[in-house]
Amino acid sequence: MADTKQNPKTEANAKADAKAKTEAKRKLKTLDKRIGIRITNLRVKRGYTRDELAEKVGISCKFLYEIEGNKKGFSALTLYRLSNALGISMDYIITGKEFKGIGGK
Repeated sequence: MADTKQNPKTEANAKADAKAKTEAKRKLKTLDKRIGIRITNLRVKRGYTRDELAEKVGISCKFLYEIEGNKKGFSALTLYRLSNALGISMDYIITGKEFKGIGGK
């Protein structure tokens, strides 16, 4: 009969991995909320209605509403189209910071 008892080191690693995954999910949820807020703020700042931006991006107004309200995620293609329509980098939409390139230049 095989020994089903887990190695204490393996058990500790599994707990550490679970903790790290939980923390990563928490950070992602926080990041997601900021994405919707950034998109809304940029849309308003650019003077677009939700209908106008949705049409420029090629998505429904309802879907844009769900993105802005953090109810739905979106594809990289939608991110690309949003960034082009809003005249801002994809980096800014995701992180709130402009990417300066390698070496900060």
